Amino acid sequence: MTSCEHLRNRGGWTEDRALLRCTPPIGPRNTWSNAAYVLVGVAVALRLPGPASTVFAAAMVLLGVGSGLYHAYKTLWANRLDHGGIYMVTGSLSIHAIAPTHSATPYLMLLTGAGLATLFAYVIPRIDLDVQMGLLLFYSAVPSFLFGDVTMTVQAFGLFALAFAAWHLDRRHSPLIGLWGHAVWHVLTAAAVGWMFLARVPPVSP
Repeated sequence: MTSCEHLRNRGGWTEDRALLRCTPPIGPRNTWSNAAYVLVGVAVALRLPGPASTVFAAAMVLLGVGSGLYHAYKTLWANRLDHGGIYMVTGSLSIHAIAPTHSATPYLMLLTGAGLATLFAYVIPRIDLDVQMGLLLFYSAVPSFLFGDVTMTVQAFGLFALAFAAWHLDRRHSPLIGLWGHAVWHVLTAAAVGWMFLARVPPVSP
């Protein structure tokens, strides 16, 4: 049986190690901040109704629930749900970048996201997640720079940069961010991904 100390130390998050909790949620800030993914997903679906945004919203809900369960329980099965949600979001985002208004795009988003989630969260789960996530976000942003709203794309990358800064400060247990580092990561990446999705739609000419 996995010890309480091992669960708290899994992932190396500052809050989990500092609070010394043995019962869920082990990291309350890290757990409840995942509501941001759900809220952003729903907001995008309401802002831009359609099949593609529905698939995106479903992926965001999966990520929010999976990551929330992971930070609440710190188990391996929940960690795989978390990773699966990440691949669902980034995979669907990268496909949406190619042809956001094509009728087949929602189906390809779902197929790609589910395929990446299954492959990299369950079949070969030891490939570096951070590198893959960065590459998927980069490739999904290129069409936005070329055909979408450049300003929104730059803003989304700014949010990603701030999120990564918070992530690294948390892993280094920096007093600059205290117990909130990974929670800030959740909120900022949720906002960045949602903004990136909306940036795929070309701006309307006046």
